[in-house]
Amino acid sequence: MINPLLYIQLSEGDKRLIFVILLALIVVLLIIGAIGYLITKVMKRQASKLETAVYDVVVTKVITDEKAFKKYAWKKNVQMLLKQTWIPLAVICFGSLILLLRCIIYNNFKYNPFNDTDGFGTLFWTWKWNEAPRASFFGITLISGWPPLNNTPHLEAHAWAAYIFAPCLIVGGVWYILAVQAFFARLFKTSSLAHSVFKKSLENYNQARGFTDGGPQINPNPAPVQPQPVDPIRTHQYPPSGDGNGFPPVNPM
Repeated sequence: MINPLLYIQLSEGDKRLIFVILLALIVVLLIIGAIGYLITKVMKRQASKLETAVYDVVVTKVITDEKAFKKYAWKKNVQMLLKQTWIPLAVICFGSLILLLRCIIYNNFKYNPFNDTDGFGTLFWTWKWNEAPRASFFGITLISGWPPLNNTPHLEAHAWAAYIFAPCLIVGGVWYILAVQAFFARLFKTSSLAHSVFKKSLENYNQARGFTDGGPQINPNPAPVQPQPVDPIRTHQYPPSGDGNGFPPVNPM
């Protein structure tokens, strides 16, 4: 907490700077929390996909040991990884080919596709941060205001390749990272499932009484089954005549 007396002695610029710093910290914490929440959701979803992939071979007892289960789950996991990553890799390769074509046409292999002169940066605001105003705050020099603008959003004809390459790289890269994260989520789930499905535990087990954890118990001396009385009328077999309902035919008068 800030001492109230010290806060009163601060100038208006220092107070605004404290407010901006606190607001920035709150925004950063919210972003980190949102990213962590999304990662957790993706991992749970991908773990459930692995359970679906190995469910049949486990329930039908095609696989009966932990080693075979891990081998089968690894094979399925790699297949799912290849299926999920070929599209983002193809998108990245397409964007890279466009960038290479631009470098060949302009004979410039040092081209930066993200610059704000003839690159993807022309679509955004950029500032001259080296010219930003600065102020001393508790002996620390910090930026105290917005720097002058260096670029405003506009289209540049020579940036055509960057307009294709940058979105392909960003979309394909994020897609690929999510696919790799899903692969590791399924890999961790494989280890936990292999331990839980094929675990042999003697917890709550007694040789005389079996498992005592509340499971179904077998009575060693079951009561004898009493025979049920038989109705001679309903069990009597008549020849197939009449209306077929099992009763004797009725002779008309």
